[in-house]
Amino acid sequence: MTLNDIDTAIINKFASEYVLSDIQYENVPFDLNRAAEFVRLSIVKGDSDQASMGGTSGNFFKQDGVIFVQVFTPLGLGTSPANTLAESISGIWRNQQFNNIVCGAPDINHIGEVEGWFQINVACDFYVYSLH
Repeated sequence: MTLNDIDTAIINKFASEYVLSDIQYENVPFDLNRAAEFVRLSIVKGDSDQASMGGTSGNFFKQDGVIFVQVFTPLGLGTSPANTLAESISGIWRNQQFNNIVCGAPDINHIGEVEGWFQINVACDFYVYSLH
């Protein structure tokens, strides 16, 4: 599975299952002025390891990474709106397997006020094995 394959699978899953607010994707134009609340999806690749050796039909490789979703809600509304979005996002990734991608348990971290928004981050480790 290529890095682009990983990105495409994660983006497609999130786009099809998350419907509560607008989504900002990496390196894609996004108008913050029209968003009442929004989330920002980032896919951070980690270590890549060879997981097998000497196979006649190739070797298995493991790619680690983190699905990172930043949640932004208006200031002055308390934590409930951001918590609701973060819990929904966590449910999309928690212990899921899709397109050869295996997700773990998401972490939710309150960040607080950032550039005029209230922010919570959701981070979920994943790995994928591929044959090369």
